[in-house]
This record gives sequence, C-alpha cells and structure tokens, in this order.
Amino acid sequence: LLALYALMQFACAPVLGALSDRFGRRPVLLVSLAGAAVDYAIMATAPFLWVLYIGRIVAGITGATGAVAGAYIADITDGDERARHFGFMSACFGFGMVAGPVLGGLMGGFSPHAPFFAAAALNGLNFLTGCFLLPESHKGERRPLRREALNPLASFRWARGMTVVAA
Repeated sequence: LLALYALMQFACAPVLGALSDRFGRRPVLLVSLAGAAVDYAIMATAPFLWVLYIGRIVAGITGATGAVAGAYIADITDGDERARHFGFMSACFGFGMVAGPVLGGLMGGFSPHAPFFAAAALNGLNFLTGCFLLPESHKGERRPLRREALNPLASFRWARGMTVVAA
C-alpha cells in the first residue's frame, strides 16, 4: 500500500505541478486536500483490501500538497521572508511526523478506525478552510499547458538512455 502511494505520487506530482502553473495553486491544492480526505475516509471504512488500494491510488494521484504548498509560499514571499516561511513549513511537516503517530496510537486505543476518521476530518477541514479563506497566489503569467507535462510517465524520461546490467 505504501509503495503504491509513493509510485503514484512520483508519477503524478509533476503533472499536478504543471496544472498548478497553468490553472493556479489554489485549485490544485484543494484537489490534493480533497483526495487526502477521501483516501483517509476509505481507509477508515474499507471492507476489502482492494478498496484500500483504490484509496491509496487516489491519494497518490492527488498527493501534491507539499509541492504545491511550497510553490504557493514561493509565490507570496521573497528573500528572507521566503526562507522563514519554508522553514516554518518544514517545521510543521516535522511536527506532523512526530505528533501524527502518537495521536494515531492514542486514538487507535479507542478504535482502529478512529485515526483514519480523524485524518479524514482534518483534511476535510483543511479543504473547507481553503475553499473559503485561501486566496489564489499565482496571479502572474500562467504557463501554457504542454501535452508532455500531462504524461505521468514523463518522470521516467531520464531512464530512457540508461542500460541495466544484471550480474
């Protein structure tokens, strides 16, 4: 499940980046938050393993919150202020990596589904907050959307000329 999410994110994050350059950071960030909320809701309620795989695929395809949030910060800041905001974003990610498992473990004592419902609710709350309070940051020139940017396999272009030697 973890590898599927990472693979989908690896393939699709550049596509979401190109979409955010063309259509703005806000809509792509909102889609990413909604995808995470759907994934956690699926994880909380999935009756079968294959349903979990679908949730992880959805999360991986829409999983560009970190990259798009970074682009958002770059759009609205400059100089020292930018470094401070990126540092704050990194600190928040680090705090989440520490606090998330602790809180999930505590909630898991009540129900194995509780951490996933909580994560779905928090992502849903982030989505709603973004809908009402988050202004678009990418107000400058919108890049045209190149067809190759929509190809999720374009991330593997670097491997085209490589050969694999098996011993």
